[in-house]
Amino acid sequence: MRRTAVITGAYGYLGSRVRARLDDAGWTTAALVRSPRDGDHAAAWSLGERPPETALAGADALVHCAWDFGARGRSEVWRTNVEGSALLLREADRLGVPRLLVLSSMSAYAGTRQLYGRAKLAVEDIVIGLGGIAVRPGIVYGPEPGGMAGTLEKLTRMPVVPIFGGSARQFPVHEDDLTRAIVDILERAEWQPEAFGIAQLDAVSFRDLLGALAGRDGRRCRFVRVPWRMVHVSLRAVELAGAGALLPLRSDSVLGLVRPAPFVPPSVAFPGLCESLRRLQQTEPPA
Repeated sequence: MRRTAVITGAYGYLGSRVRARLDDAGWTTAALVRSPRDGDHAAAWSLGERPPETALAGADALVHCAWDFGARGRSEVWRTNVEGSALLLREADRLGVPRLLVLSSMSAYAGTRQLYGRAKLAVEDIVIGLGGIAVRPGIVYGPEPGGMAGTLEKLTRMPVVPIFGGSARQFPVHEDDLTRAIVDILERAEWQPEAFGIAQLDAVSFRDLLGALAGRDGRRCRFVRVPWRMVHVSLRAVELAGAGALLPLRSDSVLGLVRPAPFVPPSVAFPGLCESLRRLQQTEPPA
């Protein structure tokens, strides 16, 4: 019998990759998105709205990838993303969807000062309370990266690339490894509520991460070190002036880059999940 998965944010970078991997694995997939495409198995839905019962009823899994990055400030982020996710997840639970999986972030860890990370932690608490799983990907990269890796890849195309954060380290993960792991998790007989990371276990410096992203296209960056607080304050000032949409990076994202998670949290139900993941190749061309 073919299993059915509903994916929120299925037209976004990670949501589309997760959906494609599930399709390849033989699942029947449906999307919950703002504007369904003609001919697609999709229903109209946005964070903060009650999901249509017909989209969730009878599904074997819900994979929640959607996030509204347009929300600004704690109250709006909580109302849209946290409370909106809670409404979705509780409705899926009420309708009997047996497996709930939330795509969280390595930015979600105890003690984080990042608003995004704190909001993701709140959503994790909700899904775990309903018997679901929260997966925390590292910085996800691939042939055409989106999300943070896509932002950083664009940053490497600047004439001079700013380096900030000192000794901060990041945990990357290739999109193929992440999506393969998600399918594996959904198909395993083992299942228990928990939050854990999916990323390579050895961290890389911010400079090496940027150099590797640029090096895949045969480019070499010219780096300059700048104080991260100066970057943060400058971005915040532009955001408060109402021009944040013009920025390549958000001030809240800077906090995630300079104060990342200290390690990749392991899974109890799926031990060794990250041990076989590929490492980000340092392919920066020589000087």
